[in-house]
Amino acid sequence: MIQVSKPLTGGTGSITTGEWESGNDLDTASQASAAEDLVDAFITAGIVASKVVNSSLGDTAKMSNRTSITVLTARKEACDAVLDALNLLDNKKVMG
Repeated sequence: MIQVSKPLTGGTGSITTGEWESGNDLDTASQASAAEDLVDAFITAGIVASKVVNSSLGDTAKMSNRTSITVLTARKEACDAVLDALNLLDNKKVMG
C-alpha cells in the first residue's frame, strides 16, 4: 500500500508504504524496495535532487512495517510527476 503526500508548493513530497491489513483478501505488501529503486533512477536522471528514507516508522492499526520516502526536486511539477510514478507501484492494473 502506498499513501502519497503531494506538496501544495515547492518540490518536497513523500510517500509512505507498508503492509496494508484490510481484513479481507485485498491485503497488500510494502513496495518500499521498488519505490526506493525508482527514486534512485530519478536521482540518476537528475529529476530528483535527493531522498530521505525512514524505515523506522511505527505500525498503525491498518499498516505495519511502514517506510517513508521523501523526495526533493527543483519544482513542484517534478515532485508531482515523481510521486505519481511511485503511486503506480500500488496499482494492480499496472503491476499485475
